[in-house]
Amino acid sequence: MGLMRTEPVYGKTVMASLRVVHDSIDVFFERLYANNVRLGVLLRQNYKYTGLTQVIVYLRQERIHAAGPSLRGGQAVKEELQGDRYAMDGTLAALGDLRAQLNNQRKENKVSQKDLRKRIDESKRQRGAPGEKPKQKRTRYEASEEEEEVELSGGEPGEAFKAGMRRIKCFKCHKQGHIAANCRNEGK
Repeated sequence: MGLMRTEPVYGKTVMASLRVVHDSIDVFFERLYANNVRLGVLLRQNYKYTGLTQVIVYLRQERIHAAGPSLRGGQAVKEELQGDRYAMDGTLAALGDLRAQLNNQRKENKVSQKDLRKRIDESKRQRGAPGEKPKQKRTRYEASEEEEEVELSGGEPGEAFKAGMRRIKCFKCHKQGHIAANCRNEGK
């Protein structure tokens, strides 16, 4: 399992982290094999196409081959076959740790997005200053009590009604003084 194969699984949040990992591994191979450029290029290509685990397996095999029969005896590098992976000196543990960190980062991003959505919804519900508590809805009775009383000039209720009617605007002809049921300009 190479790092290249894990990229599509985690999406955009992981891409920046994995690019840093890929670049640092690439620079590591370049500096490690500065004297043997051909081997460095081979390892970098191998990493690109097969992943980091296969490169480490290749390097271990080369080290065992170069050391001779003394290292091949009882002190050989421990390799345990796990499907198509090799568990060697904590390499897969490091990759697993990176995977866990990236999973946690993705979960934290989802949680923070949910929190932001809640805050936006709460701010839409609130009316007034940001520091104030939201006002509760008033009942019709409370609203009618709080309305200012209309003072009648002359004491006749008909005059107040006429004054109120003058302020009404018809939605058909957009003129004031009548309502749509009594509109005189229906045909126009």
